[in-house]
Amino acid sequence: KNALPESKKVRLVSIKKAETQVVAGMNFRLCLRVADKSHSYRVRTVVYRDLVGALMLTEWTPKGC
Repeated sequence: KNALPESKKVRLVSIKKAETQVVAGMNFRLCLRVADKSHSYRVRTVVYRDLVGALMLTEWTPKGC
């Protein structure tokens, strides 16, 4: 799985698709259009929320959706 480098800043342009999956917590799969200083592009992300509510970005895949 790819991770977004901490030094790269992006801006959310739009949410193209969203899905949820119940696991031991919840996975949120999002297809996003984001933009950096030079261009915009789509990324597939997965955000995991554990049973106490903590969130963690577990996937960031450019052109993944």
